[in-house]
Amino acid sequence: METAGDSPIQDPMDSPMDNPIIGGAPPFELNELKPSDDDDEPSEFGDDDALLSVAPDGSDRDLISLPHEGKSSQGKSSQGGTLANTSNPSGGSDSHSVSGTVLTGIKTAEVRKNKKIVPLASQRKPSLMRKSFEHVSNFSLDGLVGRDSEVSQIKSCFERMVDANASVSSNSNGRPGSSSNLHLTNKEVVLISGPGGMGKSRIARTLKDDMGETGIFAEGKFDMNSTDEPYSAIAGAYSKTCQHVKIEMPDAISSIRETLERLLGDEIHLLVQLIADLNSLLTDQNESTQPSNVDIAGLDNGLDRMRYAFRVLTRVLTKECSPMVVFLDDLQWADLSSLQMLEFLLTDSGNPNPLMILGCYRSEEVDENSLLYNKIVAMREKREKHGFSMTEMEIGPFGAHNIEEVITKTTPCDSQDECQKLAELCLKRTLGNVFFVLEFLRMLQLEELVHYDLSTRKWSWDLAKIEEATMSTANVAMLLQERMRKLPQQVQSFLQCAAYLGSTFSVASITAVWNTYGRRLTEGKMERSPKLLETILENDFVDKYGERHYRWVHDKIQEAALDVRPLRESFQLDIGTSLYYSLEPMQLEEDLFTVVDLINTGNVQKRSEYAEVNLRAAEKAAAVSAYDAASKYASHGIELLGKNRWVESRSLTVKLYTVSAETEIVLGNAEVAEQRCEEVLNREEVSDTEKLPLKLTKERVLSAAKMEIGASLDYCLELLKELGCVLFRRKIMIPVLALRRSLAAIKKVKKIPKESYDTMGTIEDRKQKTIVHLLSRIVYLALTNQDFMLSQLATCKLIEMTLQHGIHEASAACLSSLGLLVVSINHNSETACLFAETALHLIERSKNLRNGETLMTAYSISLAWKKTLEECLPKLLLSYTEALRIGDTEYALWGLVSHDILVPYQLGRPLADILEDIPSLMLQCEESSQALHVLSVRVYKQLFLTLKTISSNDPPELEGEVFSKAKDGEVDKANVPNIIYCEGELHFFNGDYESAAKRALKLGGGFERGVGAHFMIFIEIYHRAAALYAAGIQTKQRKYKGAAKKLRNKIDKWEKGGNPNLKYYALHLNAEQAVVDKKFDDADRLYKDAIESVTALKHLHHAGFICERYADFLERDRGMLDESKKWVKESIEYFKEWGGEGRVKMLESRL
Repeated sequence: METAGDSPIQDPMDSPMDNPIIGGAPPFELNELKPSDDDDEPSEFGDDDALLSVAPDGSDRDLISLPHEGKSSQGKSSQGGTLANTSNPSGGSDSHSVSGTVLTGIKTAEVRKNKKIVPLASQRKPSLMRKSFEHVSNFSLDGLVGRDSEVSQIKSCFERMVDANASVSSNSNGRPGSSSNLHLTNKEVVLISGPGGMGKSRIARTLKDDMGETGIFAEGKFDMNSTDEPYSAIAGAYSKTCQHVKIEMPDAISSIRETLERLLGDEIHLLVQLIADLNSLLTDQNESTQPSNVDIAGLDNGLDRMRYAFRVLTRVLTKECSPMVVFLDDLQWADLSSLQMLEFLLTDSGNPNPLMILGCYRSEEVDENSLLYNKIVAMREKREKHGFSMTEMEIGPFGAHNIEEVITKTTPCDSQDECQKLAELCLKRTLGNVFFVLEFLRMLQLEELVHYDLSTRKWSWDLAKIEEATMSTANVAMLLQERMRKLPQQVQSFLQCAAYLGSTFSVASITAVWNTYGRRLTEGKMERSPKLLETILENDFVDKYGERHYRWVHDKIQEAALDVRPLRESFQLDIGTSLYYSLEPMQLEEDLFTVVDLINTGNVQKRSEYAEVNLRAAEKAAAVSAYDAASKYASHGIELLGKNRWVESRSLTVKLYTVSAETEIVLGNAEVAEQRCEEVLNREEVSDTEKLPLKLTKERVLSAAKMEIGASLDYCLELLKELGCVLFRRKIMIPVLALRRSLAAIKKVKKIPKESYDTMGTIEDRKQKTIVHLLSRIVYLALTNQDFMLSQLATCKLIEMTLQHGIHEASAACLSSLGLLVVSINHNSETACLFAETALHLIERSKNLRNGETLMTAYSISLAWKKTLEECLPKLLLSYTEALRIGDTEYALWGLVSHDILVPYQLGRPLADILEDIPSLMLQCEESSQALHVLSVRVYKQLFLTLKTISSNDPPELEGEVFSKAKDGEVDKANVPNIIYCEGELHFFNGDYESAAKRALKLGGGFERGVGAHFMIFIEIYHRAAALYAAGIQTKQRKYKGAAKKLRNKIDKWEKGGNPNLKYYALHLNAEQAVVDKKFDDADRLYKDAIESVTALKHLHHAGFICERYADFLERDRGMLDESKKWVKESIEYFKEWGGEGRVKMLESRL
């Protein structure tokens, strides 16, 4: 049995319209009319007294269920609906017509002469102001009859998700973003649409019984009065999930807490601000639900942070609560942030656990211009690519035969003809709207237009009288209001106050409003809110929702209550104001958006004193990355201030303009953002301190929106000067200053033990933090602009600030980058590793030091010179997750590119395995709008595809369907090293070593020129040297041999210096040098040692290549043709395993 607090919303069957996307009728359990046990004996006041009592939940009723005679009708419906499955990524869709029936149970209740109700089995107390009528029935809407096809379709989607989960679990390689899972459908989205009042939500809730012991059906509902409130329904569903875990799964709490703290760190506060009950799982975390200070400089990655935080939470919850169904009702009122988050959850390839998003929406409120419509279109386009299944269903109204079946089963009479005529009248009055039909039948009983004869146990009515009496029944809202108006005036007023508070309201909120305004709205003695809550609960207008909340049984009831009595236009302002000043701080923070929406709607006179509450709402929305809502609140606040804002409310105006500009640039509205910035920056009365955040925003307008990187760099340098920080006097001095300060920084840092950083303070001064932010921007912008010296100079300044002022957010990343300078300047890998270890020591003490960037830099540059790439691999994956945590998608994806592509290729992993992970990687790059990463991935994918089929007859060009320089035109400067390298690889594995050698001499190495210390220079230099040796031996030209020897000496030096990744590189190149020197015995030994080393590591491409070179040596210099063919065969086997089929065919031609 469900408790009152857990009971579902009572039949949210929503109101009519046709939708081209999505038909049918909602089902209810049949309970045929049966008299109570006392009906055999005459009542004290006659046999005909009964009372309407529609329970708000299905837990307490004393109902007798009879067998479902004839089951549900599957006949033709005059207005039946259709159900369309547009889901399966693998193809296939069903479309068929369905008809369903609504069958309701009826229970008579005895009434004594004093008009007090005889308690039913639930022992519910009688309503305060309920009028009694003869033979009014208890319509219980507990179960489902009919809609078999719709229910079956939803359950099949659910089963498909659960079944696919087993496959996902067995195929997943354990890495977030594994593409091996993309073809599986363990993510489902099911959208049920139709006119309001069709029973969509009840159909959705049929899945509640299929959750099993560990699964959960979590539901939330969007509110018609708060369409801008961010994440409201999602937060509600996740709050219910947290409550469920705490009560039903206490053993899982410690695991959930540990995982969230490990993966999110301080970013947990993003979620706690939205999901109040999450804090109850984090018992060791004293997180405040007060709004966080908005970090203006960090808003641009806020959405990435929130996306990652929600994804991590969902991964954790779906692991413990499996399967998980998130049901969101009334999606037509969803805000933009919520719709974005739904897409983020569905496209999360890093979540291997089953997840279903189940949504209902009113089709008549969704058109081509609505947010929901466009999000549905986007999800249709993405479902196959991201591997989730999408099913869309449309529910239609009742036909006459459906209504006739309801009447026949619930109010049976002697004449089938009469039932049919009453059904036709019901259809005429209600247009087949299911909720309207039930309210219409309820009204007939309340108005005593139908009568029950206990002796015959049949109903009777006068159809003509019904038709005349219901002539003015225009819609369900009017019908509900008529029922409400039969209640005392203060109950009506109480209903109206509650309706303005939203689809769900707290006891604290309604009590605060009623205590303030109840007396004004009441004639005579004012009832207290607990009694009135009991009354509207008894009359089935609301349900209890947890311990402290109530929610409307149906949004049609809420709509009717809003207009049940005439009120002045500013009444919502009165309610909002009373809540704002009377609620406790914690409760106000929870209800802030609802309160501010009430104030804004009721503030018809645009009173300026309410601008500040809009600022508070805007800051809270921005803090949880709901930028669309933040923009609206900030803009409304600015509008309220009026023309004299700069004189009367300068400080408030600046704050509103700042939040507005920041959110607009994040939303891509660069023109609006720039206008906001310029209006503040041109005001003389605004101080430089107040202007600073707007100046930072203007820089992002230049760099992100206008793509004016050079102008943005100059602007940042100018801002630094204003703050008293000068990097250089003349640009011509930048290279000299960069070298000088790099050497000075290296010398200083080298002397400081890493433990000394533990006692350093942190930079708290606002000015110093702004300087750090600007210097970090200069590092990034200069790298993007290929100005490496300026980037290096800014990095050294950041290190200097760490040593002078304390730890800041860029300290660890800069120390790690210092290793790049050390290796680039003097190839001192020992010192580089020392700096990297110091940086890693720093990030152990905090998760807010750009940990992802630090890990990525440390393990791809400095530590790669002292650790094997196999050891670095898991750390690169960790850099991905750490960077994602703070919304740094740029470094996160470079970490993933290294983990999925660069390192596996260098280690000679099978090409097919690398290609398998690329689709998922590409999706993540595209999702984050990282164009540079997308292009890099395409370049490498084209390389791998070409390597699989390369032939000596084909020109070794990086051209194909995935990437083509001819088609793609100019590429980003930062991608040039990748393209140079990949083209070189094609020349190398094509076997035309002279061509590869010429290219090596002409172009050098892409990575060596660009990032001279990156681990990719290992394989790049090795391949250049090997190609030069092969060409030199073949052509006997000294230029090739000399260049090869220089590169061999470099590899040899690094290997002897302790680089563990270069052992067989050095052995092989020394073998080639021995051949040049005619030392054939030494060459033979070195070749064999190199083969033994490379085969032990299973670097397949190099094992094949070195075996091939040894075979060439045996044939050319030793005359051992048979032995040579043996090693050609060995080479073929390694290249086969690697996936280089084109190279295999070239070698087979030699046998």
